[in-house]
Amino acid sequence: RNPFVVSTPTLPDSSDSLTLGSPSGIAVDNVGNLYLADSENHCIYKLSPPSEGSSGWTCVQTYGDGTAGFVDSDAANNAQFDHPTGLAYDASGDSIYVADELNHCIRRIDCTSGTVTTVAGSGIAGFADADDATEGQFLFPTGLAILGNTLYVADRGNHRIRAFDVVSGGLSTVAGDGNAALLDGAGNT
Repeated sequence: RNPFVVSTPTLPDSSDSLTLGSPSGIAVDNVGNLYLADSENHCIYKLSPPSEGSSGWTCVQTYGDGTAGFVDSDAANNAQFDHPTGLAYDASGDSIYVADELNHCIRRIDCTSGTVTTVAGSGIAGFADADDATEGQFLFPTGLAILGNTLYVADRGNHRIRAFDVVSGGLSTVAGDGNAALLDGAGNT
């Protein structure tokens, strides 16, 4: 592939530039589209790679309406986020997971339909594991990584690494005890 070329993307509303407030997360899907979280503008952009003979990426979708809020929606541009940060692509479900930091939850974007849903976290700041992850609590989730059926979440405010099972829907703690420290040790001890 050609090296990554930074240029002004084409936006769905025909404007000629994409102004980023605070890019905070990036993920790539299995066909090479980039997903970019912009925490200050409360949205996620989907950028398609340059076509043959073109040097610029194209913004083909915006998830979120740009207003800080907490709204799930089956229309991508009607959803609302509040400081989305980390992103992770799940090829098995053709989904992007979003750490919605100030809503204290994890959101899922269906890459095919554009539907945005809350999959983990109640939206209330705190700490709680739960068999139904939407009843669990986070405190400023930020980083995400997926391995198999497990989405790992850096729960920054709780000083823990959490695990969301994308199949069963459970939320658990896999590392950290809630205290900020640097210690060698096993798991959550």
